[in-house]
Parts: sequence; C-alpha cells; structure tokens
Amino acid sequence: MNGRTIVITGSSSGIGYALAELYLKNGDQVYGLARRTVGPSGLEAISCDLLSAESRAASVDALLSKGRVPEHLVLNAGFGIAGPVECNSLDEVRRQFEIIYFANIDLIQRFLPSMREAAKRSGRSSKILFISSAAAIFPIPYQAHYSAAKAAIASLARALSFELKDSGIEVSALLPGDLSTGFTAQRQKTESPALKYYPNYLRSIERMERDELGGKDASWLAAQAYHRLNRPMRKTWRIPGASYKSLYLLEKILPLRLVDYLLKKIYA
Repeated sequence: MNGRTIVITGSSSGIGYALAELYLKNGDQVYGLARRTVGPSGLEAISCDLLSAESRAASVDALLSKGRVPEHLVLNAGFGIAGPVECNSLDEVRRQFEIIYFANIDLIQRFLPSMREAAKRSGRSSKILFISSAAAIFPIPYQAHYSAAKAAIASLARALSFELKDSGIEVSALLPGDLSTGFTAQRQKTESPALKYYPNYLRSIERMERDELGGKDASWLAAQAYHRLNRPMRKTWRIPGASYKSLYLLEKILPLRLVDYLLKKIYA
C-alpha cells in the first residue's frame, strides 16, 4: 500500500485537501494539481490552470517525465455558477464545462496510456475516481449548467468503466449531496437585467446555500472517497450518505412528475 503515486485535482482546499491528507498519512506520494500551490504538509503541489490545455499538458508531462504514473487519479476540481439559464453567458457556461468535464477528459487521455502499462506491469488495479454530485440526478433550478456538467461526468464515469473493464483500471464516481466547504462562498452568481423575470432566484439560491452550509464537511467526503479508492470499486456510481441514498431510491420509484414537483417546491 505505501509509496503509491496519487494525483488529485483541486487539492488546494476542501475535499481535495482533506483527501490528500489521508493519503499522506498512509505514506503515499501525493501530487496536487491546482492553480494555488498550497496544501497539506508533504503534498507536492503543481501549479496547473485547469482551464488551460497548455497548462494541463505541462503538468502531466512534468509528472510522467519523472516516472510518476498515478495509481489513483482523483478528478475533484470544480466550481459552480448560479443563475437562470437565460442569464448565464456562454463564456460562463463554457468555463463551467471546461473545468468539470473537458479538463477531466484531457487529463484522462494524457494519463491513461501510462496508467494502463503500469497496471499491467504491477498486476495491481489503478483507480480513477470522479467527484460528481447529487445534482447529476436531481437537477437544481438556477444551477442548471452545474447540474448538467456533473451529470455529464457521472455518465462519463459509467461509460469509461465499461471501456476499461479489462485494462486493470477501475473507474467510479461519487455523487455527494450538500457539503459545507469553501465551494459555497466561491459560487459565481450571474448578473443580468433579465433577473427581474425570476423572482424566486434569490430565495432558491439562499435555500441551497443554507443547506450546503448545514451539510457534512470536506473531511467526511474525503474519508468516503479514500475508503472507495482503497477497495475494489464494483459500482460505477456511489451516493454517500443515507439521506441522499434514500432520495435516489425514491426517485426510482416515484413518478417523474412528482419528483419534479418536489424539486420545484424546494428550490423554485
């Protein structure tokens, strides 16, 4: 178990920071990809602007050139934009998808050949874990683009797990619910004259942020992720937390019209 190479995106705060701490305590070599080169003691932080293909390529090349092939690749980085679909600019939406979806695909394509070869040589499974969101299943009004990006990641994880089933690389996604992290304060709220047509917007965002701040902390989800990564990942999705598992089961049972009605009552 000791001495593995671990790569975590978004390692400078929140879930990524807490997960890096767990790996470091185990004696693993942990590399963090983030714009800010900060993190827990022992982390080898690599400055990486995940919005830039050139920066992503340079970060991966820096690791692979030193023979550092991730045994565990944790794709955690993200941010949220809020606002009605009508009001979010295309530039805002593109940035949302670039960080959450396209950057992850780029990193996977760059790391995957080396990960496959390393798994074959060692006889040990390598792991790819996506941090998605319960919003992938329960789309949230005024966070439509965030919900869509996280749904894309959840679908990508499932499809990729099928494609890599004989490669020695296991793939899974965590879909957590409300978490109390710095993510809430960093949410980018759109400005638009058209907001006057959405009187429920601010109330919906306030409700959502209140739920987030009352949720579990980053260390709780980091422990869930660490547990999943250090055991066979037999499920392509996992929803941590009893309450959200229950909601997911209800979503499977109840008519879609009723589920949509409940989401509207809560957030819209």
